[in-house]
Amino acid sequence: MVLDHYLEVLLRKPGAFAGSEALDQARANGSFTRTHEALWAAAKTALGDIDGTKAQQQLEAV
Repeated sequence: MVLDHYLEVLLRKPGAFAGSEALDQARANGSFTRTHEALWAAAKTALGDIDGTKAQQQLEAV
């Protein structure tokens, strides 16, 4: 499973991102790194959980 393939769907339902199988697999295979985690945490702190998650996903989609 490749996280990038699911970002479009997860952008519409950002609450599903944290518990998604795609994210779990990306973490396990190293494609979602500690840097990604730190950026996501910072975005959620600055923007709130939903908007921070959307912002992080938009960065991933680039």
